Amino acid sequence: MSVEAVHDPSAIIARITENIRLAHEGEAAAAVNSAMLIHLFPEESARLNLRSKYSTLLSQALMSLNPELLVCVAEELLKGEKLAADGHLATRFLDRADKFSPYMGSYVRGRLFLGIDRSLAIKLFTEGCKVGHIPSTIYRHKLLCKKFPGLGELIKVYFIASDFFLAWKAIREEDSLAVRFWRYRDCFHRPLLPVDKIIGPDRLTPFVDIESF
Repeated sequence: MSVEAVHDPSAIIARITENIRLAHEGEAAAAVNSAMLIHLFPEESARLNLRSKYSTLLSQALMSLNPELLVCVAEELLKGEKLAADGHLATRFLDRADKFSPYMGSYVRGRLFLGIDRSLAIKLFTEGCKVGHIPSTIYRHKLLCKKFPGLGELIKVYFIASDFFLAWKAIREEDSLAVRFWRYRDCFHRPLLPVDKIIGPDRLTPFVDIESF
């Protein structure tokens, strides 16, 4: 169901009001939820005189200490769907995430540069490799194969085997699963049930479910 198909203004207003209340209590995710709802439902927001609060709410979210929330906001700002497109503000969220995580901001940036600047993407994914982040390692190896095609199939097979062994070993280290397998669904086509059992399903959004209206 698309946003356009939503026909329950009272439910939307109730959700906005609740998220504004939670945002006032200092919840960063609620501040983002409120901004999203204001952006997606301008008529209902106007009834509550909240249109001018959009920038203030995102400024509040920018103060979050949670790097995962920060990079999720940055991605939404780059997509320009649930939030108004704003590359400059997205960069500020990623910069903020870098202060609390050694790899999350770099990983998101690396994916952005995949088809634009391979050398820069490799450098960004290297930050994740330093802490054993599996998706960063896999992407870095794939890019190295493309950057140096002369290395041949042998090095490609080596990387595949190496990544498989690294992931197999990491699954058995439960204490570090949340770090090592963050965003693993970007690289693995199927859920890794032993991982999901410990850290929960990958790529759950911390934001409001627009489809629930």
